[in-house]
Amino acid sequence: MKRLTSKITSAASVCDRRSARPLAAGAVGFENEAPAHAFHGSIPHHERRFVRPEISKGEKAGDNLIRESVIISSETPKSKGLFRLQKGPAIVRPIIGVTSQILRSSKWYKHVSELGVDAIEINRRNSKLYLSTYFLEKVKRYLQDVHVSLHSATTGLFQELESFTQAELAMLQAEVDIAQFMGAPEVIFHLNATSLARDSHKGRLTRIIQYAKERGVDLIYESDSVLQADDTCEVLETFSEVGYALDLGHLNNGHRRNMLGCDIDEFISRVRDRIVYIHANNNCGMVDEHKGLKDGTLDWRGVLDLVDMRRIRKIIIEVRSIHYLRDTQEELRDYLAGNVCKMVQFPEMRSG
Repeated sequence: MKRLTSKITSAASVCDRRSARPLAAGAVGFENEAPAHAFHGSIPHHERRFVRPEISKGEKAGDNLIRESVIISSETPKSKGLFRLQKGPAIVRPIIGVTSQILRSSKWYKHVSELGVDAIEINRRNSKLYLSTYFLEKVKRYLQDVHVSLHSATTGLFQELESFTQAELAMLQAEVDIAQFMGAPEVIFHLNATSLARDSHKGRLTRIIQYAKERGVDLIYESDSVLQADDTCEVLETFSEVGYALDLGHLNNGHRRNMLGCDIDEFISRVRDRIVYIHANNNCGMVDEHKGLKDGTLDWRGVLDLVDMRRIRKIIIEVRSIHYLRDTQEELRDYLAGNVCKMVQFPEMRSG
């Protein structure tokens, strides 16, 4: 991968969180000869470096601060491994996307472009995605302008019946192949954490994790709908090369039902270095309602303040209606604009 060099043209910017517009102090930008579109499809999105594109007609002045999911750094070599970060200056704006389950049509892939998002997470539990290279190629053509990730159709690896476990593991491995074919760098999966006492189970999943890595795909673990801290941490400790997808609704259910096992801030501190992906939704704290961020009881801003945003590749809006999608898009854009500006104003936040 050809190294791109970037430099800060002005570090004295102050932004208004609401509008993302630079105030009178000036603007922060990064110079590079390569246009922003040159990155797409050629460099993994979590390795791309920030380029300040020219502001197009009708675009707000501050939008260039929060457009891409990137690591800003020109002083250090490429990081190695899923969870290591580059040292030095770093500001990240995760890619915002949506789950495919919001589209009810059997030909859901034809309507992705209407959603106005930069990424789609294909949920194979709800959205048709046949194990057919012919069909996958057809879907891929419709998704060529968005980032793609995959949510496994498995319901929780390792079942009581061995035949079910074999089927789930085979499905997960096949989904790794789907992800590679589709150019999707992440597969999100669930796991029956209580089954990890068996070493044979650990070995079987470890082999699939390695299979995925060899194909440029990262398996990312998501807790079940009522999050329990100890179970989650056990999975992450057992599989050191697996990232974590923090589902805000699942976190709220665990907290409100007194099943999390600790305070939210303590849980986040335990898994902070492993969170690379977020499902954005909210609820009443009792059931997985998949409502918008402002339509539930979780202080989601307080939670995201605890997360290391430099590590987050994507924030997938996992809601059940277009109405919730639009509201949550605005909430996230507002929050992330403020997050970028705070990191510009307070550089020490980058190494926290």
